[in-house]
Amino acid sequence: TTARRTTPAAKKEKENEAACSKEAVVVKKEGKGKGKEKATETPEDRRLGAMRAVNQASQSLSVLVQSGWKYTSDAGGAAQKKSAAASAADVARHLATLRELSDADAMLDVERAAGSLSGKLVALEMYDAALLALRAMHPRLCRLLGLAPLSTNSTQLDLLSISLPDEATTPTPTLLTLTTTFLLHTLTVLSSQTPSKVPLTSFVGCLTL
Repeated sequence: TTARRTTPAAKKEKENEAACSKEAVVVKKEGKGKGKEKATETPEDRRLGAMRAVNQASQSLSVLVQSGWKYTSDAGGAAQKKSAAASAADVARHLATLRELSDADAMLDVERAAGSLSGKLVALEMYDAALLALRAMHPRLCRLLGLAPLSTNSTQLDLLSISLPDEATTPTPTLLTLTTTFLLHTLTVLSSQTPSKVPLTSFVGCLTL
């Protein structure tokens, strides 16, 4: 038999096919590498993602506040309560991420967001969730004021024990407003507890510290 000759044109076509095949393999490998790189989040990516998540969940709570709905009412049923609790938990979880990843300069902004959360929870009469938010906020607020927080106790009265800063420290109006609002929310939450877990004498004593 006579072997078939490969024409120059056919040879060139095979070389092109081989080159294209090799290039496809390289592109596929590069694509996998980019996917892995994208999947690795930096601390800044996590911080920005947490900020967006806080805003989104906080907006859900704002809608409920504007509607006049209360967690203590029967309106909306269990589904509405479950949705509100999920939004509150989302904000709290992502605030914890922001506290972990934000620098000292951003501390006040993070706690302002936390103060906004506690205000919405109080307005919605979600007192248990509000107490958790205030508890997480308290040591950071004390740090902003340059104070050492008191040890926690079962009555939660340590949340009200925020001393006045020394004369050498002058808190900004924003920080003073945040502190005042924090104390107001704490008073509202503690006074909502039924039966009261806070003895009146302890309550008065805390206010006179």
